[in-house]
Amino acid sequence: MSLLYQLLYLAGVRPWESGGIVPQLQELVEGKGALPPGRALDIGCGTGGPTAYLASHGWEVTGIDNVARALRLARARAAAAGVSPRLLHADVSRLLDVAFVASGYGLLFDAGCYHGLDEARREAHAKAVRRLAASGAAMLLFALTPGGKTRPRSFRGASDGELKARFGQDWELVWKQPHAGPPVFGGAGQFWYLLRRRARP
Repeated sequence: MSLLYQLLYLAGVRPWESGGIVPQLQELVEGKGALPPGRALDIGCGTGGPTAYLASHGWEVTGIDNVARALRLARARAAAAGVSPRLLHADVSRLLDVAFVASGYGLLFDAGCYHGLDEARREAHAKAVRRLAASGAAMLLFALTPGGKTRPRSFRGASDGELKARFGQDWELVWKQPHAGPPVFGGAGQFWYLLRRRARP
């Protein structure tokens, strides 16, 4: 998957970035009952649009991505916005091995990283966010449903059942909403999920 993203960034093809900041994230940050600013983790931050947005609204943000070109663009975007998030070049499926990624995040944002991982990396992702999230933390996650003949096979998607099985023990599903912006890839459903980290025992 990393190679595919590197090629897409090199070609300037980034359909997942169309539409700007998604309303689901804006609602969490600026809407009625918005989360109080704290520590946020942008998993697969890409060129850093949401990272810079969160930082500009008072969040202490760490963005992680495995594509160096994307991170260069993210640093330039942050500088232009006058914010200083921490941007790290690392494999998102190995978050627990990354220096400077500590626990206690109140918001975790995954705009389509999880659904492209293979089985082993999905399990590593779930284990990492469980460890890194504070009790009561929110995780906003985007996923395509499985299938879709008009998109790259690497974007495997994730079903509701798979997400529930993977995260259900530690996370409560608050809501599921359809993606309202331009479609990322055709031929499948596209949804946002808000999950809440259950209180630690």
